[in-house]
Amino acid sequence: MASDPTPSDVPRQLRSRCYEPPTNALRSGSVEMLEHELGEYLGRAGRAIARDWRDVLVILATYFDCAVRLGADPVELFDRAAAGKPDATQQVAHTFARRKDVTLAAFGWVLTDLPEGPCYESADHITWDEFKARIEKMGGTIKRSAPPN
Repeated sequence: MASDPTPSDVPRQLRSRCYEPPTNALRSGSVEMLEHELGEYLGRAGRAIARDWRDVLVILATYFDCAVRLGADPVELFDRAAAGKPDATQQVAHTFARRKDVTLAAFGWVLTDLPEGPCYESADHITWDEFKARIEKMGGTIKRSAPPN
């Protein structure tokens, strides 16, 4: 009989409440780190943009908020981070950075204070126990998987 999952068995996004790239940049106070992380995200965002570009906007809201909190101009930061990316990615970044209505709440985020510093987390974040209870309520079970080799 398998025991309850240990923290290492829990999917990463359920273990860590914080969306790490902008969280780490905010904690370090580094605009350079934020720009690098945003560029990395934009470099991976092509398929998500093609599937549903609105999902990308949700993530971009954290980078936008972090830029403002660090005293950087979101327009300049997003334009630099999007340079050299595919046209669709550049267009999404360019348009988003110029919005006047970006708030964490509007895009489903909160900024919480943890002992280790500020944390960008989903406003709909659930704990492992809540996730497990929801699955069980729907009649499902969660099986412990073998660790990857």
